[in-house]
Amino acid sequence: MSAGQRVLITEDLEDVEVREGCSATFSCRISPADYGPVHWFLDKTPLHPNELNEIEVQPGGYHVLTLRQLALKDSGTVHFEAGDQRASATLRVTEKPSVFSRELTDATVTEGEDLTLVCETTALDSPVCWTKDGKALRPSVRCQLSQEGHRAQLVIAGATLQDGGRYRCESRGSWSSSIVRVHARPARFQEGLKDLEVLEGGAATLRCTLSSVVTPVEWRRGDEVLRPGGKYRLCQEGTALELVVRDLRPQDSGQYSCCFGDQMTFATLTVRALPAEFIGRLRSKEATEGATATLRCELSKEAPVEWRKGSETLRAGDRVSLRQAAQVIFREPLQSLQAEEGSSVTLRCELSQPNATVVWSKGGLELQADGRREPRQRGPTVELVLRDLRREDSGEYTCACGPRATSATLTITGLQRHPGHPMGGTGSVGMSGLAGSSALTIPSLVAETLSCTCTVP
Repeated sequence: MSAGQRVLITEDLEDVEVREGCSATFSCRISPADYGPVHWFLDKTPLHPNELNEIEVQPGGYHVLTLRQLALKDSGTVHFEAGDQRASATLRVTEKPSVFSRELTDATVTEGEDLTLVCETTALDSPVCWTKDGKALRPSVRCQLSQEGHRAQLVIAGATLQDGGRYRCESRGSWSSSIVRVHARPARFQEGLKDLEVLEGGAATLRCTLSSVVTPVEWRRGDEVLRPGGKYRLCQEGTALELVVRDLRPQDSGQYSCCFGDQMTFATLTVRALPAEFIGRLRSKEATEGATATLRCELSKEAPVEWRKGSETLRAGDRVSLRQAAQVIFREPLQSLQAEEGSSVTLRCELSQPNATVVWSKGGLELQADGRREPRQRGPTVELVLRDLRREDSGEYTCACGPRATSATLTITGLQRHPGHPMGGTGSVGMSGLAGSSALTIPSLVAETLSCTCTVP
């Protein structure tokens, strides 16, 4: 019917009183029944249909408003307007009777600690239900629910970050809630370093474990900050940390530490010295009178030696020369490589001492520098650069320093190898000496039989 027609409210609104959390329904009747439009208000706020407000038109001219989940603040006056007619009624929302004599309180815990929430009901042994973020909680190994008398308690053992959220304890249509915050535990050493005792010449691995991933961490020997490379290898995989100390010597003994922030773990590394041994013994020699003879032997490590002829101790002089060279080992061996024909590749190894003389060879033949082969050395790092690779470059390459050597295989991809094909060139890239060796040279020999010994005191 047109809004210009006369409309009457034949049945007025009535006052309603409800408890908080409940619903309230208002109804009135107009004539003619099909008059429109009509409007509902709470105080001065227009009301529209939604999840909390339901507005209905029923047969016979009835108009019905239902307000749900009312709070104390919703108390006020409800108005109904149709044309120039208005009906009003009072909505009074009263406080619901308290079910909880002790409410839940917000809580903050650190990761790994136990979380405890407690509330008390007014009624004795009143049944309760616990929820987290709207999902019901069930008893488990970590979740303990208990109730005794008026007291209801929830305990979560070893709280994790995922245990944060809103918790509710519900009883007889009422509830008490709590916001729980779980702070991440600061990282710490879950497993510390352990003291280690190893033999000289080997490698030692110091290990520790963090409670969570942290970067960066710092390794030290005493007050010295350790850097990766050469003697030390630093490794971190997730929470696992490792320090590898290579080519151990007695002087590497001491206190090592790993630290980050204000956290630190210590361990003592003890390197037990090995006695020097002959690994390359003297060999008998025959020489012509007036010539020079050199006797050599090799030690497992640097040590003072004494030369004798029979029972006589030999001293350096005009006819006797005594020399001793330091031992050199390969700290990082050669690695086998694969490369394409026409490309370049670098074979690389690392010595225990810088600038030691090495010899490169391939298939037993010494290599010399040329347009395609370039030997390089920077301190203890030794390299052989091969350019414009050809199929005949495939094979085993060796870098030798005195009696020590390291080998690796180079494979040229996409080509058929010919094992019988001559490879490499001739000539020497460098000269080698006997690392870790001791030598006795006696020039201008006279005719006699000479028996010499070298001893390590």
